[in-house]
Amino acid sequence: MNKILSTTAVLSTPNASSEAFKNLEQMAKPPTQKQKIQKYESLLHEMNLCFVFFDDKIIPIDKNRLGKLLDNVDKWSYAHRVGNGEISDKKQQELINDRFWQLSDK
Repeated sequence: MNKILSTTAVLSTPNASSEAFKNLEQMAKPPTQKQKIQKYESLLHEMNLCFVFFDDKIIPIDKNRLGKLLDNVDKWSYAHRVGNGEISDKKQQELINDRFWQLSDK
């Protein structure tokens, strides 16, 4: 209940409301090629920051963060296969888009 009230309060302010709706609107659309490249590069950089390379050895420094990123990649990949034709193409694309925008979430 508190979350609903706080979200309503945030969305009732003019600037926050339009900004929140812009973000929701963008996330509902399929990403452009440029956005895909930016997201994939960002993801790779985030993953790279989870390791230290020393004397030809890989030393993980943030296993939890890396695990979360790999989980996001797994969910994005699965979104392409889920449903086996049982859900509409539109619903599947919405799921793929949603998972794409969450790829580098922390």
